[in-house]
Amino acid sequence: MEEKKRSPVIRRQDDVGLVARAMLVDLRQAIARGELELHYQPKLDKHETVVGLEALLRWNHRRHGPLAPILAVTLAEDGGLINELGGWVIGEACACKARLNALGYTGLKMALNVSPMQLEDPALPEQVARALERGGLAPDEVELEITESQAIPDSEQADSAFRRLSEIGVHLSMDDFGMGYSSLLYLRRFNVGAIKIDGSLSRDVLTHKANADIIRSIAALGETRGVSIVAEFVETEPQRDMLIALGCTQFQGYLFSRPLPEAACIEFLQACRVIDSPGTTGPHQG
Repeated sequence: MEEKKRSPVIRRQDDVGLVARAMLVDLRQAIARGELELHYQPKLDKHETVVGLEALLRWNHRRHGPLAPILAVTLAEDGGLINELGGWVIGEACACKARLNALGYTGLKMALNVSPMQLEDPALPEQVARALERGGLAPDEVELEITESQAIPDSEQADSAFRRLSEIGVHLSMDDFGMGYSSLLYLRRFNVGAIKIDGSLSRDVLTHKANADIIRSIAALGETRGVSIVAEFVETEPQRDMLIALGCTQFQGYLFSRPLPEAACIEFLQACRVIDSPGTTGPHQG
């Protein structure tokens, strides 16, 4: 995974490739059997009001136990399963948002990750639209975070997918922003509503002045474009305070909460101040 330009791991002719091909079979079966799940990490604003959740994939392997989400994503991308896996994530995250709405948490925005490879699937916009319809959700209740597990394809199909999703009204955000020249190119190329700062920048913001300078510049750029600036991996109050001073507007991290199963997430919301539905006044107290 550390290679900048790597060959698909399932094509390797060594022990790693052998294990990867076996794991790909396991992943396909896990999707079919409903063995995957999503956990949800809260996003808070500078007033510690919960404004959204990010849906994060979890795979508890029958033999190996909990596995890193990037493993499942990499296998799915290399093995041609990413559209199937991504479709499951979209459907499950929207279904969870519908259940939260029924509990009164309609003001929360549900973010979910989309692989750049999914943008090459012509069915992606309609897949999102159907999931919204099944859950009775407004498009702006959902935010798609475009990850950089792969480079975003420079293709008409990818551009068309972005245009169609924007027309539907789904919010788009750019994940891991700030650690490559591609970030600025993507910001110019696509209409995004949020920028999530690369975690390596926010982790060390207190000890590396260059990180603080980069974050300050990103925040200024975001303010100019009218987009939210999200900092993740926030673990201490001094770190959070520095990120607020630099211009970040939303925060995720263990300072507030780890990613939680749905039931535990609801308990967390009940104990917190939560943003209200559009058009209402004041935060909802669960």
